[in-house]
Amino acid sequence: MALVTCPDCSKAVSTLATACPHCGRPVESEDESVAPERSFEEEYGFGTSTDRNCPYCSEEVEAEWLVCRWCGHDLTSEEAKRKAYQWTPGRLGCAGIAILVLALLVLSQFYDKETPSIEPTKYAAYVMCQEFVKDRLRAPATADFPVLSEARWSKSDGDRWRFEAHVDAQNAFGAVIRTRFHCVVKYAGENKWQLVELDMV
Repeated sequence: MALVTCPDCSKAVSTLATACPHCGRPVESEDESVAPERSFEEEYGFGTSTDRNCPYCSEEVEAEWLVCRWCGHDLTSEEAKRKAYQWTPGRLGCAGIAILVLALLVLSQFYDKETPSIEPTKYAAYVMCQEFVKDRLRAPATADFPVLSEARWSKSDGDRWRFEAHVDAQNAFGAVIRTRFHCVVKYAGENKWQLVELDMV
C-alpha cells in the first residue's frame, strides 16, 4: 500500500482508498489518471526519436543527448529547436520533386490524347481481314488463320490490300471445317480500315 498526498487537503491518503478520508475528494487510480500534457517537442517528435540528426552538423544523435558529441552544440537551446524545423536542402529537394510530379499530373490532364496515326502495313491489313472474316463465322473464337507467309497477298494503289488464305473454324455442329476466303481491305486513315470485298468459299 502506497501513500499519496491529497491535492485538496494535502494530507496522506492510501492509494487503495476510493476517496480521501479527510476531505472526501475521490482518489484517482493510476489507470484513471489523466495523461500529463505533452510538450511541443514530445508532440512533434523532437527529442523522442533515437535517430534524429543534429541541426548543426547533421550527424545522428541520441534523443537524450543535451550536447552533440560531434560538433559540441547545445541541442536544447531555442536556436537548435528552431533549426531542427527549418527547411534543409534535402527537404527542399523532396518538396521540389513532389511539386514537379504534381505539376506533371495536372498538365497530363490537359494533354491532347490523340491516337498516333499508324502507317498501314501488310500485317495490319491481314489482321483486319481476319477480323472481317471472323464477323461472318459461326464460332469466331475457334478461328485459326495461317501466318502471313502462307497467305497470298498483294497491294494495289490507294492503300488496298488483297489477301487469299483460309481459316479453320467450327461450324454450327462443332465440326472444324476449312473455309477459303478472298478479302480486299482499304486503309481509310486515322487507324480505320474499310472492307472492300470478301468472298468465302
